[in-house]
Amino acid sequence: QILMKNWTKALINVGVTLVCFVLAAFSRLIILPVIALAAYMGVYWGIWYLIPPVIALVGGNTLFSGVDPGSLCCSAMLVLLPVILVIYGRKKLPHRYALLALAITLCLGLYLSAAIVPMLNGEPPYAMLAEAWDSAVISSFTSVFSDGLAGYAETLEFLNSFTELLPNFMMAAVLLMAEFSAMALLFSFRLWQKVFRTAPARMAKFCYWRLPQSSLIGAAVLIALIVLVYVLKVQQATAIALTLGLIILSMFSVQGLAYIMFVMRIARAPKLMRVLIWVMSALLYPSSMIFLSITGIAEQIQNKRRKVIEYLRQESERSRLERRAEEYAKYGYIREEKEEKGAKDEKKEDE
Repeated sequence: QILMKNWTKALINVGVTLVCFVLAAFSRLIILPVIALAAYMGVYWGIWYLIPPVIALVGGNTLFSGVDPGSLCCSAMLVLLPVILVIYGRKKLPHRYALLALAITLCLGLYLSAAIVPMLNGEPPYAMLAEAWDSAVISSFTSVFSDGLAGYAETLEFLNSFTELLPNFMMAAVLLMAEFSAMALLFSFRLWQKVFRTAPARMAKFCYWRLPQSSLIGAAVLIALIVLVYVLKVQQATAIALTLGLIILSMFSVQGLAYIMFVMRIARAPKLMRVLIWVMSALLYPSSMIFLSITGIAEQIQNKRRKVIEYLRQESERSRLERRAEEYAKYGYIREEKEEKGAKDEKKEDE
């Protein structure tokens, strides 16, 4: 039975290795759950199970991108991601530390893989992306509609405007992608834990997510930096300001959404309403981030959830004591059965 189990693990490892090789060459977004699975194997099956997928990640990326500095940066990122997850899983680190490490690694890897070659050649960091956009989209568009291009002048102008926006929005876009990918990796890792019936580390329900108090100080520092880059007239000040502003918005918008979910939970709102809020937040993105971040900042300052939870606990305790008093007045004693049932109900309500 043990031998059969090892054969099963070996077959899964071979499959993951092959998928890593193929997806590293053609799709670095779909590969995220596979990287998480490789990390799971390294944590629970043994570190040797991690080595073949990591080699496949580097090999697939090298096959597709070559060995230029940008490709090497991407390969380093692909190696570090499962390693971070393995350290997180083995050392049982807090989720926020793993998420932060993954986001930083992704941000640096994605940015350098696209920007380092142009910078080494004395070009702007966005030169490679602008060239890829022009050749893949604009050139294809003009070739397809070459006969009646005059009728699509507005569309062509819109496509060209994207190239002009790259200097200001490249870093912000990379940051958004890094944050999303880090979350996807962490939750994929936890999903594999459930698939293989491994107890995942405890994580608070989303409605109880809250930033540390130091986040307000960090936000104030970032705002000061935004003001400073404009005062000093730093080159690419708009790009820097957008990136720093996005960090603030993304942090507090998550807390704002968590607080709204908390209110929905306390009010016992229908699940359909909660789903609707998620859908509306996604459809109105990125405009929804402004409202959610304002809500998050207000909740961070006032700490309303702690006050509400404390109030509910006091009310629960008062109700329990009243029930005990009524029980004693009615029967002359307190029935243990009822007391235990009431305690379970109260615990369920608190959760």
